[in-house]
Amino acid sequence: MADAAGLHTGDHAIASGPQEVEYLRWNDAVARAFFGTQATGELVHLDLDDKTLEKIGAEFGLDGPSALRAMADSVTPLLVTDGSRRSMFDAFNKLTEAWYRASRRQLNDLNRIGPPPVVTLLALFSLAGRHMSALAARTGNKSVSAFYLPLAVLLQAGQDNAKALETAVRKDSEMYWDALRYWLELFDGQVGLPSAYAVNHRPVGLALSQTMFGEAELRQLHRMFEDLELTTAQGMSAQELASTWTSGSTSRIRTCPRACAASGPIRSPATPACRSRSPSWERGNPPATTTPRSRVPRSGGLRVTWVRAA
Repeated sequence: MADAAGLHTGDHAIASGPQEVEYLRWNDAVARAFFGTQATGELVHLDLDDKTLEKIGAEFGLDGPSALRAMADSVTPLLVTDGSRRSMFDAFNKLTEAWYRASRRQLNDLNRIGPPPVVTLLALFSLAGRHMSALAARTGNKSVSAFYLPLAVLLQAGQDNAKALETAVRKDSEMYWDALRYWLELFDGQVGLPSAYAVNHRPVGLALSQTMFGEAELRQLHRMFEDLELTTAQGMSAQELASTWTSGSTSRIRTCPRACAASGPIRSPATPACRSRSPSWERGNPPATTTPRSRVPRSGGLRVTWVRAA
């Protein structure tokens, strides 16, 4: 049975114990906060901002900060920290495999396929990416290694397990992003569209792509269109548009390049944002955080994130 968001949640048959059930309860809440009929045709970014955390926490009677701590706490007991050869994310690998098997049995009734059991984990990856960006803005350190320290702290993985955590992210995390994409594509955009893309250092780049352009950056982008009197009929390439934006050519958008530069070189990531936002601005719509489905590029409009090697 579908919940208020139009998702099949609450079925925790793939769980192997109470700790996994508790984690899956949070996973359901996080999935409802991002996906569902309210996100039809829209690119969805797993960005745990204050508003989203408050929405998630409301289901459990918690404020935003408490909800974040409880979400992370639901992940920690599932981590493998015994020094064995198993991946630190072994429990999530098994949950994902079980979810795939269960979903394939329900392909004749998509409404019975719930969200993949890694939405919460991916959202926490994205939050670690946001912390990495903030650290880069303060210190200039754009190395991918700066991603793993905030993630280890967030998940309480322990200093002794930092290397194992990095290895698990590198080895397993792309499978989790693939599971999310698979689920969204099964529903053909009815509960949201995938937005995670990267071309290099993918485990970190995929997480960074989720928080690169928030509401503030998109508002700045719309202001640029207005200031420069741009329309899609002017023949400006997406690359030129991105260059104009990141150069801070008008007084009202000078904060935008600084906000984006915290995540590393921006010209490539800015390109799809400029391309996707200009049609909705030209139609006279107010600044928004989503792109109508008819305007979403399904193949060419990749959201690209570049990060510097460690």
